[in-house]
Amino acid sequence: DDVIIQDGKITIHHIDWERPTNIVINGRKWTPAWSENNDTDAFTKFSPTLAPFDGTPATVKKNTGRGEVTIHEQPTAANGQKLVVRLRDAGSGASDFDVVITWGAHEP
Repeated sequence: DDVIIQDGKITIHHIDWERPTNIVINGRKWTPAWSENNDTDAFTKFSPTLAPFDGTPATVKKNTGRGEVTIHEQPTAANGQKLVVRLRDAGSGASDFDVVITWGAHEP
């Protein structure tokens, strides 16, 4: 699946197998509405709001999960400051992911 961060919002584009469930973002449970195209509505309940991308490349760290987590697309002026993080689980059955996505002055 692709986790998309743009304009202070997070959406998910589901790619394969079962749609994700039990989604938690910054400690908040999220049960998104899904479109026929396997896209979610936007998660916007951040406190504080997400910082804008500042030209510094984003990073992603996988804490847990059996698959791969990669930056698929960095935010740029050409793509409307859109960050795309790909979570890829090639295993059989469901698997949990715990990832940390950071950018700019907010990196640890």
